[in-house]
Amino acid sequence: MACNEQALIDAYRNLKTTNGLNPESTVTELLEKYPDQTVNQDLMNSWEFSQDKENGWDFVFMTNEASEIGEYTELEKPSTPIRLTTRTDWITKR
Repeated sequence: MACNEQALIDAYRNLKTTNGLNPESTVTELLEKYPDQTVNQDLMNSWEFSQDKENGWDFVFMTNEASEIGEYTELEKPSTPIRLTTRTDWITKR
């Protein structure tokens, strides 16, 4: 039987990723570490997320249509972040 190994890490701000980011990091702080970073829509709940694929981190933002970080013209197509002061709500580790 396959097992989903994704673990949720809550909004404990003292937690630091290997590159110094935490669950309250802003989009600007993510862009400082990942200059070409994009954001994606989570179509299941309308939130957004950004990925560090190398380290297996997903930065999750509980946004809605009025507070979206990106502008999405097509489904499942990432966007360049435009709202840079939005803070991460939590991080998952894959």
